Amino acid sequence: MDKKPAFILKILVLYFGFLLLSQASWAEKTDLRIVTLAPHITELFFEVGAGHMIVGTVDYANYPEAAKKIERIGGYNSVSVERILALKPDFTVAIPGSAMAPQIDKLAKLGVEVRYSDPVTAQQVFDQLVRIGSWVGKEKQAIKVAQEFIEQWQGLKARYQNMSADKPRVFFQAWLKPLMTLNKDNLIHQVIELCGGENIFANLPMPVPHISIETIITASPDVIIYSGPQESIEAQQYWNTWQSIPAVKSKRIYWVHADDLARPVPKILKGAKAVCKAIHSAS
Repeated sequence: MDKKPAFILKILVLYFGFLLLSQASWAEKTDLRIVTLAPHITELFFEVGAGHMIVGTVDYANYPEAAKKIERIGGYNSVSVERILALKPDFTVAIPGSAMAPQIDKLAKLGVEVRYSDPVTAQQVFDQLVRIGSWVGKEKQAIKVAQEFIEQWQGLKARYQNMSADKPRVFFQAWLKPLMTLNKDNLIHQVIELCGGENIFANLPMPVPHISIETIITASPDVIIYSGPQESIEAQQYWNTWQSIPAVKSKRIYWVHADDLARPVPKILKGAKAVCKAIHSAS
């Protein structure tokens, strides 16, 4: 395995060691009350052993099982400022620039500290785990989980990077009607590259571009991957009407559970393994 990631890992651990010292006042507090405003944020706190500190979270924060018992204070697009204030959190953690920005701004103006989490690369997942560990006094657990995650990520990369002489061309279906995909500015694109595939629309300027079926036919993907809570008969029927697409002709259309792929948390490794298997499976 390449020694460079290990070297970078050591540097980052040292860096965050200094960061921990600067945040010792938080580390000394054991009864923190935290509100998490996205499912992936909730998961990250559980990963470092601080799930019990979360007193409020949003809909769809469903992993691990214990997360389902946390009080709900809103959904993806909107949260209740009043309910959050009633929970008296020491701080909340949100996604920067989300649709609930007006409520987050109001919370800040009312004196609630807001921190942010939106990792879009594997390295940023590592960083966020360590940072959250420093917030809650779980440094050792956080560094352990972060190291295990990045090592497994690099292991998959080493296994799949040179498996095929020509990179399989991949279309990721982010939405069916209308057809939408993802460019390179997200973790799912990184997963495709990790697996030795080529995201055929990586260089489009929009993060979630609309795509015409004619454009997909011209791009000729070898593999089509879509994600969701369950396999879609509708998606399978739709693609079967376009037999000129190599992925359709060879029956290489695959589903990966959204919970394993859509969230920037260590569990994305499960989704990555499924994507790698799909990309390199024979028809």
